[in-house]
Amino acid sequence: MSLRDQARYTAEKTQRPTDWETYKKLRNHTKRLILSKKRNHYTNKINNGSVSDMWSSLKSLLGKPNSGDITGMKDTEGNTKTSPLDIAHVLNKYFGTVAETLAQNINKGLSHFSPLQFVRHYQSRFTLKPVSVDFVTQELLALKSDKATGLDQLNNRLLKSAAQEIAPSLTTIINASIQTSEFPEDWKKARLSPIHKAGDRDAPNNYRPISILPAVSKILERAVHTQLYDYMTTNNILSEVQSGFRPGHSTQTAVHLLTERWYKAMNEGELTGAVFIDLSKAFDTLDHTILLQKMSRYGIQGPALDWFQSYLTGRKHCTSINGATSEFHQARKFFDDLCARLEVECPPPRTTARLLDKLVGDYLEVKGISPTFIINHPQIMSPLAKWHRSIPGLTERFELFVMKKEVCNAYTELNDPVVQRERFEQQAKDKAAGDDEAQLIDENFCTSLEYGLPPTAGWGMGIDRLTMFLTDSNNIKEVLFFPAMRPDDTKAGDKDEELANGPDNPANK
Repeated sequence: MSLRDQARYTAEKTQRPTDWETYKKLRNHTKRLILSKKRNHYTNKINNGSVSDMWSSLKSLLGKPNSGDITGMKDTEGNTKTSPLDIAHVLNKYFGTVAETLAQNINKGLSHFSPLQFVRHYQSRFTLKPVSVDFVTQELLALKSDKATGLDQLNNRLLKSAAQEIAPSLTTIINASIQTSEFPEDWKKARLSPIHKAGDRDAPNNYRPISILPAVSKILERAVHTQLYDYMTTNNILSEVQSGFRPGHSTQTAVHLLTERWYKAMNEGELTGAVFIDLSKAFDTLDHTILLQKMSRYGIQGPALDWFQSYLTGRKHCTSINGATSEFHQARKFFDDLCARLEVECPPPRTTARLLDKLVGDYLEVKGISPTFIINHPQIMSPLAKWHRSIPGLTERFELFVMKKEVCNAYTELNDPVVQRERFEQQAKDKAAGDDEAQLIDENFCTSLEYGLPPTAGWGMGIDRLTMFLTDSNNIKEVLFFPAMRPDDTKAGDKDEELANGPDNPANK
C-alpha cells in the first residue's frame, strides 16, 4: 500500500503518463491482494473456526443490519416513538411484560397438573462452601476481554489486569453472599441490548434481549455452579439425556443418542415418530416457585435454598439503544400502576421521577399542615444534590412544608464533576423526551466543579412564598412588588411559585 501511495504522489506531482501507468498497476495489484486476503480470512474462519466465528463471518459478509439502526418503535397503543430514550422505554416495557403474559396463559392450562409428582426425594444434602482467593483469581483471569460491560462500568479487560489486587476483596464479598444467603442487589441489575430477529424493525415482538450483567457477578455464579454441578453429578441427579450446559455434552451427543434410539426401535419393528416443540420464552416463563420446590427435593435446603431464592428474586433491568438507557422497568411499572389505581394524572413523559413527584404532591405534601420535613429525596429527583452517604439511590436533601406549602429547600451540594455531568446528561435526555421541568447541561457549572468545590451544603427559603404564608395569600402575584411584570396566566403563575423558592433563586441567598 505504501508503494501504491508513493506512486500516486509521484504521478500527481510529475503528471507523466508513465508515472500514472505505474500507479495504476500498483493500485490494481493492491486491490487483488486485499481481495485475496479477505477471501482467505473468511474461508479460514468458516472452515476452521468455531460455530460462533462462522456465523459472525457470514453476517458481516451479508451486511446484516445491527440493532443500532433502530429509528422508530411502536408502543402498545400503536404510536411510533422516534427518540432513542422513548424507543428504549418501549422495548424495556415489552421485555418486562411479555414473559408474564405467556406465563399466565401456561398456568391456566396446567392447574390440574403437579410437576412435583415426577420428582423423587434425595436424602443427600447440598451445602455452599466458601471459596478461596486462588479460585477467584483464576476466574478473573479467565474472563473474556471482548465481552460487553454491565451497569457497573467495570469491563473485563480492567478486571483481568487487576485480578491479583482485587481478588482478596472480591473473595470476601462472595463468601459474605454465601454465608448470609443473600445475592448482592447491584449484581441483579441487567442492561438489556435488543437484537433484531426478523420482520418489521418497529415492532417490539421482533426483538430479543441480551442481558448484560456485571462481570463480577459471573464469578459468584461460577463459584456456586461449580459446587452445585459436583453435587448433582456425584448423586446421579442429572438425567443421561440432559446434554445442555454439561462438560462433554453438546447438541451432537443429544442427536447421537436420539438417532441411536430411533435405529433400535426401527430394527425391533416398533412404530417410530417424533414430536418437535418450540418453547417460546422457555427460561423467562419458568415458575421459580416450582423450581425451588424441585431443588428442595434434590437435597438443596436451608441456607443453600435461601441463597438461590435470593438469586432468583428482585431482578431489575433497563434497556440501552442508540446511546440512550431506559429506567428500570420494575420501578417505573410500580409507580405507573400506582398512579393509574389512584387516578393520579401525569402527562407524558411518564418517567419514574415525574410519576413519583405527582404521587408526593397529591398524597404527601397535602399532609404538611403543621411544619413537616420531607427528607432523603431520590437521586432521580435531585440532580444537584449529593448522594446519601449510607442509603444507595437517595440524596442528602430535605424540604419544609407548612400549611401544604413548600417554604424551604436544602441539600448537600454534589461536588463530583463527573457524576454531575452524568446527571445533567440524563436530565437533558428527559427534557428532549418532553419533560419541561428537567434541566439542560450547565457547562459553566460543570467546568467550575472541575476546579474543585469543598464539602458544601445550603438551604433556601422563598421570601415570596413565606410572605404568602404570613399574609394568607392564595397567589404569589399578590405579594410580588412588581406583579405586572409577571405573565398573567395560571401556568406561568404556578411556575413563578416554583422559582421563588430554593437555593437557585438569587433573592433567597
